[in-house]
Amino acid sequence: MVEYLDSGGGDPGMAVGTWLAEHLVPGVQAVRIQTGFFSIGSLRDHFDTLAGIDVVRLVLGSNAPEQPTADDVRQLVPLIAGHLSRSLTLVRFAGSALFHPKTIHLVRKDGTALAYVGSANMTEYGLGFNAEAGIVLGPDAGDALDAIAAATDAWAVRDEQGVFQVRGECDVDDLLAQGVLQTAEQRRATRATSRRQRRASGEGAVGSRGLGFGAQQQRRQAAGSNRNAAPGHAGRPAALASHCGGARS
Repeated sequence: MVEYLDSGGGDPGMAVGTWLAEHLVPGVQAVRIQTGFFSIGSLRDHFDTLAGIDVVRLVLGSNAPEQPTADDVRQLVPLIAGHLSRSLTLVRFAGSALFHPKTIHLVRKDGTALAYVGSANMTEYGLGFNAEAGIVLGPDAGDALDAIAAATDAWAVRDEQGVFQVRGECDVDDLLAQGVLQTAEQRRATRATSRRQRRASGEGAVGSRGLGFGAQQQRRQAAGSNRNAAPGHAGRPAALASHCGGARS
């Protein structure tokens, strides 16, 4: 089974956030996520479910000027600390290359797998505000599903320049100092500059308000924005036993 999701028509049922809410539920055995850009609001509703999942693999891009914030990544640390089957990896390429895959792979309670592959990042905008498109692969897409899981898992053991394994809060502090992560204040400043530049160039005149559907966006309107942005670096992962002190360039 292959299902096409396209939120450009304004149907909330086509938003990736809706799909995620339907399938990332108690009983899921494994979740593997790769995303170019990340904000904590994309997973906040799922923390209790994630805490009960055996295998959790999160791979986040550190793409300047839209790196994740240290505060957002810090909130993920309790989910992965002390668990061999859980990992949190940040990827920072040299030059202008971006870490840009967007995949969500789930293994359900009955052992069957499914995955989303498409344009949506793990941000509140990606899940329920932007026009996004992608496909959902069902259990009969076995080879493709296996490949997505294997590609995501591979990042958890890669040991090379520009790949960072986060094991504890001190790793978050190290990565913030290196510019792999940024502060919320840096992100706000970068976005303010970007908005001014876009207004000056006349961008965003059509559809600039976005679609704004789904529970994610309703909460965002009530509580304020929680997106991402700023500078970068590279380094090696810490060994699991050390938990911290290894996220260095």
